[in-house]
Formats: sequence, structure tokens, C-alpha cells
Amino acid sequence: MKKDISELSGAELATELAIMRTALALDRTLLAWVRTSLGFIGFGFTLAKFVSHLTRSGQLSDMPITGPESPTSLGLMMMTLGLLGLICAGVDHWRAEKRLTTKSISVSPWSFSFILAIMLAAVTVLLIGILAFEVNHHPASTPSEQARPR
Repeated sequence: MKKDISELSGAELATELAIMRTALALDRTLLAWVRTSLGFIGFGFTLAKFVSHLTRSGQLSDMPITGPESPTSLGLMMMTLGLLGLICAGVDHWRAEKRLTTKSISVSPWSFSFILAIMLAAVTVLLIGILAFEVNHHPASTPSEQARPR
């Protein structure tokens, strides 16, 4: 049974506070990964959408919109790296929290930063799917197609 914090001795209180600091440090580390991953995801999505728009409008007519050398592929790759960063950080966070809880220490593995990382990963998977579907189902128009009368 867990004691109230006022009932703890000096050594027990120091241990409990050290555990709390460790749990908070784990959350800060996860949030740093979330911030970094969000930067990758946001820049990748912006790059893919912006170049796709410029190519379709004819302003970048000589740039391929699909294929491994396209900026859209680079954007999708950056989004995927951001997603992998989120997944790896979430797994690492979960394992570290589990190590804390195996010592009969009451730290919840479901921190707000972990839930945020899961939600952001889900949104990223959705955005990658939307972009991949859009690229595959909307072929880029070429300048010769734009010049043709309809």
C-alpha cells in the first residue's frame, strides 16, 4: 500500500522525489522528440503540397511530381522520418516508464506527452496516406496539356 507523502521518512521522501524527477525528465525527452518529429512532418508536408501545387499550376513545368527524384517524394520521406522518430520515441518512453514501475513505484506510463505522441503519429499516418493517394490519382499536367484547347 502506498504511503501518503507526509508519512515518508527523509530517505523515502528523497527517493520518491528522485523518481518523480526521473518521470518528468522522461516526459521532457519525449516532448523534445515530438517537437523534432513535428518539424520533419510539417516541413515534409509543406514541401510536398507546395511543389505539387506549383507543378500542377504550370509554374514548375519541368520538375517531376512523382518518382524518387521529386520534391514530393522528399516531402513524404521527411514525413516518414518524423513518424519513425515519434514511434521510436514513444517506444523508448514506454520502456523507460515500465522500468520505473517494475520497482513498485507508482508512475503512470500514460503521460500526456505519450498520448500526444500517439495522436500526432496517427495524424501523420493519415496525412501520408492522403498525400500518397493524391500523387497517385492526380497526374501532373504538362505544359503541352495546358496549351491544348478543351
